[in-house]
Amino acid sequence: MKQLFILFLLIGFTPSLFAQNTFNGKVVDSENQPLAGVNIKVEGTTTGTTSDFDGRFSITTSIENSILVFSILGYETQRISGTKDLVVILSESAESISEVVLVGSRNPRQTKLETPVAVDVIDVASTRLLTAQTTANDFLSNIVPSFNSIRQSSSDGTEHIDPASLRGLGPDQVLVLVNGKRRHTTSLLNNQGTFGNGSVGTDLSSIPTSAIDRIEVLRDGAAAQYGSDAIAGVINIILKKNIGLQAVATYGFTSEGDGQTANINLNYGTKIGDDGFINLTAEFDNRAKTTRTQNHELVIYDQSELGNFFAYPFSNDGARKKDDELIAAAGLTRDDFNFQIGDAGISNIQLFTNLEVPTSERGKFYAAGGGNFRSGDGFGFRRLPSEQHTLEIFPNGFQPVLESHITDLSLITGFKTKFGEWHFDISNTIGHNKFDYSVTNTVNDALGPNGPTSFEAGWTCLFSKHYQHRHLTIQ
Repeated sequence: MKQLFILFLLIGFTPSLFAQNTFNGKVVDSENQPLAGVNIKVEGTTTGTTSDFDGRFSITTSIENSILVFSILGYETQRISGTKDLVVILSESAESISEVVLVGSRNPRQTKLETPVAVDVIDVASTRLLTAQTTANDFLSNIVPSFNSIRQSSSDGTEHIDPASLRGLGPDQVLVLVNGKRRHTTSLLNNQGTFGNGSVGTDLSSIPTSAIDRIEVLRDGAAAQYGSDAIAGVINIILKKNIGLQAVATYGFTSEGDGQTANINLNYGTKIGDDGFINLTAEFDNRAKTTRTQNHELVIYDQSELGNFFAYPFSNDGARKKDDELIAAAGLTRDDFNFQIGDAGISNIQLFTNLEVPTSERGKFYAAGGGNFRSGDGFGFRRLPSEQHTLEIFPNGFQPVLESHITDLSLITGFKTKFGEWHFDISNTIGHNKFDYSVTNTVNDALGPNGPTSFEAGWTCLFSKHYQHRHLTIQ
């Protein structure tokens, strides 16, 4: 009878000896969006779980007054006393996010851990001061291994707009975004056997580097998100939002003493209200031409009666002597007939702005864009007097000068707001690129000695205007 009493006593105390505490709740970010994959652990134990796609979790422990630890990459870790129904808000951690980001993800609920592929993130605002490069094309060429921007000499209009590529694919297969919105292409069709022949790309140099905060480069999986124009990848340019004034001036030249580059830029940002801002940029960039030619052994003046033609080197000392006599009689030297082979001279004036203005507690208006005004001087192949191109106008031959005047304008406007669990982003982008192209210091043999020496190259003088992305995004 005594043993039976003890047995009933033990059974009666069992629930209190092994009491279980179950904690249910939800994990969200600072914008009240559910966070999936958050690690939840009972402090001091190995008991743990993770939040589901809707941010919900349930964890059971026998420890009274339990402390729950919430952690995930990109957010600050929190320790919270367990209660029956928890709503845990995690704040973003800038230190963790700086290495991996989302580029163009359709789902804002995705965490940094769930990004399908890694993204190259270039902090332009800080690293550009440590390099000798002043344009976005040159800057990316030195930083991103898969990016290549090719300067091409004597390549028609292409030497005024350097084609850019990712992973060796064509310029038209690289999608360029500004603040996540598609940017328009140029109006120049690359030709003359240059890189990207037959394609039209985006001119990255039309965006001043002093207006850029960072550049995000996505290579793998880009076409799955954006389509065939992103086969090579996506370059997302994020503009500055900083407050304050920054003025920078740089000057440099090549080891050969040419190609002088001067850059002067101003960037100013100020607040609009408590949460808004406007950031303005003005930049002037000038790059002088380079030349990498040397004396050649071609026949400069006509010696056709001696059997010596311009396309062949000298066959005997007598031919060289006669050529030198004709050069001296003209008051020139052999250096005066060198071909101009190298980078074209380019001048840029750029203006850009980035704006964000709250319209309510849940809505904001945003805008970004600017203008690029560029002029350049490139060169065609030199015509020697031995080629006999209208010698009445150019008795000593000539080298055509290819002049360009490029106007590039862009504007992004949009409005973001939130209704309950719905996020609305209504935006529109407009792009305008005009390429005026002319050739001077040249002749047309068919027009004779009375013909003009400058021409409008109408077949490359294109005008394009792009209206893109009148769209509504709802998430």
